[in-house]
Order: sequence, then C-alpha cells, then structure tokens
Amino acid sequence: MYAKGRTAPGVIVTKAKGGESNHNFGVAIDVFPLHEDGKLHMSDDKKNIRLLKKVAPIGKRHGFKWGGDWISFKDNPHFENMYGKTLSQLRKLYGNANGNIEKISL
Repeated sequence: MYAKGRTAPGVIVTKAKGGESNHNFGVAIDVFPLHEDGKLHMSDDKKNIRLLKKVAPIGKRHGFKWGGDWISFKDNPHFENMYGKTLSQLRKLYGNANGNIEKISL
C-alpha cells in the first residue's frame, strides 16, 4: 500500500510503511459503506464521505478516533482505538507475542 502513488501507479493512500500501520496491530479498521446497488464502494468519493460522517459519531462514542478528523492526511474510512497505547508499546507487545495479535492483551 505504501508504494501506491510513490513507486506504483495511483494516488497515495497511506503514510504508514509496511509494519507501521495500526492495522498491523489489530487496533484499526477501514469502513466502506454498502450502497443501494448492493456493492461495496471503496473510493473516497463525496457519497462515501457523507455516509462516513454519519457513522463517525458512533465510532467516537465507542472510543475510536476517526481518520476524517485528521488535519494533514484525511483517511475517511479509517477508525482506530489504541487503547491508551503508543505505537512503540504496540510494537513491543506484538514482538512479545511473536506477531500473533490474538495473544496481545490490551
């Protein structure tokens, strides 16, 4: 994903290099709305953003931060809850669990 828009065709979709994303540690998800045509639309178009703005308050009530609130790099489908941990702490927990996120206790 990191190569996209850099060394591979497309637009930049992430600032996280491999192994640096909060997705790697099981504390982040991307949400894409299912449209009335029954298809999952994964583009960051106006309709998706409008729908995600409706979903965001629900995630926030449950302790998630929403990538649509970010200033320098908006990531509208992104929701994360670090459970009070830093990225460094998550990396250490991940390493101690030999890369098995199911063994990590937050």
